[in-house]
Amino acid sequence: MSARAEAWEVLELATEMARQGEMFALATVVWRQGPSSGHQGSRAIITPAGEIHGWIGGACAEPVVLGEARRALEDGEPRLILLGTRDAFGEMPEGMLVVPMSCQSEGAMEVYIEPVLPSPQVIVVGDSPMTSTLVEMAGLLGWKAQLVSATELDPNQLGPTSVVVVATQGHGDEEAVEAAVRSKAGFVGLVASAGGAGAAKGYLADRGGAEEQIARSKGRVGANLG
Repeated sequence: MSARAEAWEVLELATEMARQGEMFALATVVWRQGPSSGHQGSRAIITPAGEIHGWIGGACAEPVVLGEARRALEDGEPRLILLGTRDAFGEMPEGMLVVPMSCQSEGAMEVYIEPVLPSPQVIVVGDSPMTSTLVEMAGLLGWKAQLVSATELDPNQLGPTSVVVVATQGHGDEEAVEAAVRSKAGFVGLVASAGGAGAAKGYLADRGGAEEQIARSKGRVGANLG
């Protein structure tokens, strides 16, 4: 199979993975200088587990691309990395990262790494007309939305793209917030009064919650009605 055909296969796989809501990074070789095993236009998919589908270079480039792809998945920011020495690239544009090859080679490459993240998953906790409306609005934005009770909230099903909104109106607020902040959810918000939000944070502190966990709970989300 030619390098060009393989690159197109990688794009087809990336399209399918994106449709299924999977998280991955897409790396593309945009420039090369021989000797280098990578080819201009070569592409590879890197998963959060470190699996690589495709080809962007051999042992000299792969470890660097893998590490930067994981960082891109963590911060959600694309990046252009330059593998080689500064002498190979001349004047460096702002924002580019120069990384030496992991083996002795006179080759050089520019690799663009783009994180592909699934749409936010909105988990609304509670049972009221307001929570039902919030789920409907999230769906209109193309987000995955789910309405659950405080006892149904499963922290093991939450990830970096999960947005948890606790709106239980005083019925299990603290327990739901605790489960959410101890998960990997990207955002945890509580619809409550100032007193209710303070009580939830106090509950977390009494339960031994770490400062960073307590800080993750954003009290009084929504419009300020006075």
